[in-house]
Amino acid sequence: MKLINLQQSTPEWLEWRRGGITASDISCLFGNNPYKTEWQLWAEKRGLRAEDDLEGNPYVRRGKMFEFMLRERIAADRKVGLIPVCAEHDTMSQIRASLDGIDSSRRPWELKVPSPGNYQAVVKSGINSEPAQRYLPQLQHQLLVTDAAEGFLVFGDIDEEAQTPEVRDYKIFIVPADPAFQNDIRLRAEAFLQAVASGKEPSKDPKRDLYAPQCAIDAYEWQKCAAKLRPLLHQKAALKNALLEIDRAITQASTPMLKLLGQNKKGQFSGVRATHVERSGSVNWRDLVKSLGADPDDEQTVAPYRKAGTSHVQVTTLDLPE
Repeated sequence: MKLINLQQSTPEWLEWRRGGITASDISCLFGNNPYKTEWQLWAEKRGLRAEDDLEGNPYVRRGKMFEFMLRERIAADRKVGLIPVCAEHDTMSQIRASLDGIDSSRRPWELKVPSPGNYQAVVKSGINSEPAQRYLPQLQHQLLVTDAAEGFLVFGDIDEEAQTPEVRDYKIFIVPADPAFQNDIRLRAEAFLQAVASGKEPSKDPKRDLYAPQCAIDAYEWQKCAAKLRPLLHQKAALKNALLEIDRAITQASTPMLKLLGQNKKGQFSGVRATHVERSGSVNWRDLVKSLGADPDDEQTVAPYRKAGTSHVQVTTLDLPE
């Protein structure tokens, strides 16, 4: 392992990350990153796609905010020094890792502060839970970089209701190095880096990556549709804004009628009919399902009650604000 003198979250650190495959990247190459595909990562490395602004992600900000608390708690409880460092593989410098912590035996510690729901999933299913399985490739990548025999995957639960937020509980999983899996990481990383260098696109995920016409005929058909849609979408946006203004004016003009109606449900005079409408509040179905002892995230639980799905094309124009 070669230690790199960089401070994490700095512009220099970001540039260093772009030049290689990091532990955060590796899940894309195995297809189990819920936020980014292999093609999207390839496009970022090629400079064809802007990197996601993770600093604006509330979950990322929350994790960074509480990660140092978890590191200090682990260090105090286990009497171990944990130092966040940047490192590269001894012989494959483009295989890189930003470690949340490394101990005196050069073993990596990967610290996670998940949402309360994900933490309970870890408590319930341990290393076999979805959150733990999602981060195991990341830790194996770090073990490859550090050449350590084992590493630690840690999940922390933060009491955010306390006057001063504190670590309420945590779970530690000791993960041994898996040479066969690490070899797979090495091969995938090398193939991916070659694809970045050569400009050869990896296969796109049809459900997550953007389609683009691959031949002149398809491009022509798309352009014909777009030429018809753009003015219609502009017209729709203008009408929608006009309707919003009209709705606001109607609400303002009709509000005094509520007092005039008094106990009456309906009223009619001077060419206008008014009806006093009362609606019940919405039901928090997730909490209801939980109160009945079921898991609202379990598809087998909710599938029998799910209505038939529909399929349609939703179109937007890129020259209007979202």
